[in-house]
Amino acid sequence: MFLSPTIPFLRAIPRSATRIHLRPSLIRPFHISTPVSEETTGPNIDTLQLSRKLKKEAGFTNEQSQAAVTLISQAITEGIDQFATNLTKRETLNKMSYQQKVDFAKLKGELQLIDRSEFNSLRNEHERLRGDLEKMRTRVIHL
Repeated sequence: MFLSPTIPFLRAIPRSATRIHLRPSLIRPFHISTPVSEETTGPNIDTLQLSRKLKKEAGFTNEQSQAAVTLISQAITEGIDQFATNLTKRETLNKMSYQQKVDFAKLKGELQLIDRSEFNSLRNEHERLRGDLEKMRTRVIHL
């Protein structure tokens, strides 16, 4: 017996009654979309319609229209492929961006360290010169 404490009308339904048995011929398959592959299969143009237009409007023969459509399709496919080879994946861009941020952070730290050490060396040099000046002043006063 299938008892559901939260759903009152299912409290007394036997477990065997809750199972649904369908024949395989009655099961409707879900739509499965095919993932976009990295390889392009060509442009999505209606080559038959283009071929018919070339025959009808431009007076092409069947062979001429098929050859023209093939050339156009190949040119478009090559253009798309050429364009696609110049594109960078988002993952690669994210990695490059992260690496640049890390590099800039390291550079910033190094520059701050150099700045501090230069400031310290200038301050030490200033103190040394001030001490030398005081020594010279005391010598001049004692003469």
